[in-house]
Amino acid sequence: MKGYVYTICVFLTLIIMLTLYDVISYEKYTNELESAVALYPECDFKGNPVYISKGQFTADDLKPLGFSRGLVGSIKILDASAVDLFEHDYFQGRHLRLMDDEECLAFQGFSGITTSIIVS
Repeated sequence: MKGYVYTICVFLTLIIMLTLYDVISYEKYTNELESAVALYPECDFKGNPVYISKGQFTADDLKPLGFSRGLVGSIKILDASAVDLFEHDYFQGRHLRLMDDEECLAFQGFSGITTSIIVS
């Protein structure tokens, strides 16, 4: 019986830790006031933006925010000097550096391919 209770306690502890990690991670990237960049799914800053802070973001980092590959149509730079977009995960493939807002990534030939991002 002790082994069963111990297993349940460990399992519940893991669930609580993972839930807290998700909440903390989500809040870190979605707080508009502390964000460096707003990623919009459509051109002309339309749609619900995803807010991220300065840092490096792989596809796995962006997934909890509801971001999936290619869903960046426009970008507002709120508090960053540059945003680097990459075609492939882990900062590989074609690359586009933005230092100002971009109302339509299609104009840059970079629509529908962003997979990883560096905000500096």
